[in-house]
Amino acid sequence: VPVMPEDEHDLFERIKQRKATSFDPTNSGGHGSTLYEEWFRQQPGTLEDLPCIRSNRYEPYLAYRYCRELPPYQELFSGYGKNKMTHTMLLRRLGYQFSQLGGAFVIHYPHLDSVSRMAWNDTPDEAKPKTNGENGKMYKLTPAHIHNVDWKKYKRGQVDALFVEFRNWMK
Repeated sequence: VPVMPEDEHDLFERIKQRKATSFDPTNSGGHGSTLYEEWFRQQPGTLEDLPCIRSNRYEPYLAYRYCRELPPYQELFSGYGKNKMTHTMLLRRLGYQFSQLGGAFVIHYPHLDSVSRMAWNDTPDEAKPKTNGENGKMYKLTPAHIHNVDWKKYKRGQVDALFVEFRNWMK
């Protein structure tokens, strides 16, 4: 069972020892706009503006005071898949500015996949990575492999289609 950091100092030590990372180090679009190096040096309670959001896939943890004018999360993106991302895109489109708070952090404790995540991960056989029978190495799928899949039958395809509609609506 992973041990949770108790405070900021403990978290920094775990990061140095490679026992903790940013939320998903493989998802640079999702968290890459956060200024982690600056955050390590930031004084608790201070704000550091994020001058550039580098990806429409950015999905930071947000803390704000609720007000009537704040747009709600899009209910169609409930469960798993693009909910935080689309909310952040909408806030950016409406002109909200983003800052990071020194001394504040969230710990994500590893857990089993939710039913919603398992539905998201359900992938048709045609779209799964393949191995080459001769050498057993994985090879990338070509667009033709993926193009022949009826994605509307899968949660990921349904959410992706909804996302395209959402993105076009925001233009």
